[in-house]
Amino acid sequence: MRFFSTGNERDASSRQQLKDAGIDHVLNVTSHVPLHFSDDVTMTYCRIPASDSGCQNLKQYFDKVVAFIGELINPEDS
Repeated sequence: MRFFSTGNERDASSRQQLKDAGIDHVLNVTSHVPLHFSDDVTMTYCRIPASDSGCQNLKQYFDKVVAFIGELINPEDS
């Protein structure tokens, strides 16, 4: 997908790498990795406080994630 990229904590902590990749929205699916540039008005974050566990219930976050991604796909609908 042209608007989707995956990365790890190191990737998310490099403002230059995010900028070079054209990334200005970050879906952080952790309970512990900081939102490194949350004070930067050009960055938008959504945190899903999930643990890396087979027992983690992600269904409870689907509406929030769909809304966040939907704003990127159809910004005029937000």
